Amino acid sequence: MYMKKIFWSYLKKASLLSWGMKLVNIPITVVVAKLTSLVVSEATKGNIENVLWNGAALLAIVVGAKIFNILTEIVFQKIQVTSKHNCKMELYHKFFNSPLHILYKSKHGDVLEKFNQDFDTMTGRYLTLYPDIWTCLITVLVYFGIICNQQEGIAFLFLFISFLQILPSVVVKKYLQVNYEEDREVEAKLTEFICSGYHGQENS
Repeated sequence: MYMKKIFWSYLKKASLLSWGMKLVNIPITVVVAKLTSLVVSEATKGNIENVLWNGAALLAIVVGAKIFNILTEIVFQKIQVTSKHNCKMELYHKFFNSPLHILYKSKHGDVLEKFNQDFDTMTGRYLTLYPDIWTCLITVLVYFGIICNQQEGIAFLFLFISFLQILPSVVVKKYLQVNYEEDREVEAKLTEFICSGYHGQENS
């Protein structure tokens, strides 16, 4: 729990930026879809002037969104690298300040797993997983509101189908966690075996 708070204090800025970058794309997607629909509608009516104006607006939004995504991605990557570096230094500090008997009993495989895979899993939750979850939730609500404004029956049908797609992941989550823990133990033992073999060869 302590390390989670420390990690969050360093990753908060990057996590919120990641979420904000994803949220901005929601209204952009809606506007692009609306303008595309208008371009097609005006084209079928033969209104060339309206097609040009809507097409120009569509192009400007797409190009602007692309530039915005590139610039924010550069900023995000810089913040993310710095934040993850600070988190790793805190993890090293916490581990090497552990009591000597804990350091003595620690195995190479377990230590490497904590410093590599477990570290990436923990930071990935704040930088990718949680922002994606909240973005998906807001996206569903926005699209549900738009469709509901047009046809309530279809909106609730799509919402029901969306919840059905969530059920399999909820059901298998427990088994996936068990498999992850078993896989982690196997990798730790394998790493320990390789390290022991290397040190044995080095000392022979």
